[in-house]
Amino acid sequence: MFAEVDAGGFGPAPEGQLSAEQIVAHLVANDELMIQATEALLHGTSDRLCGLVDQLGLAAETPVATHLREGFDLIVDEPLPWSRTLDLHMRVHLPKHQSQLHVLRS
Repeated sequence: MFAEVDAGGFGPAPEGQLSAEQIVAHLVANDELMIQATEALLHGTSDRLCGLVDQLGLAAETPVATHLREGFDLIVDEPLPWSRTLDLHMRVHLPKHQSQLHVLRS
């Protein structure tokens, strides 16, 4: 994801789609919210999201109200273990936005 963003050179977004700047802003805001939720599960750990995942231990199974919508590919509106929410974020959400950024540069 970082390599895609660092490569830059993005063109305009198709009508009705997010621009590269909007995608990156969305990802930053989303990561911050996920960091806050993970830190809440760990009672105040201040490491960033990726470092937090390794520390979760049993807290990873804590149910968290989750609302995810990735077009028609993924719709979740139910409590999930936090580890599952993070997994969906990494395997579905981030790759989708990475692909959007790649298309905008092409």
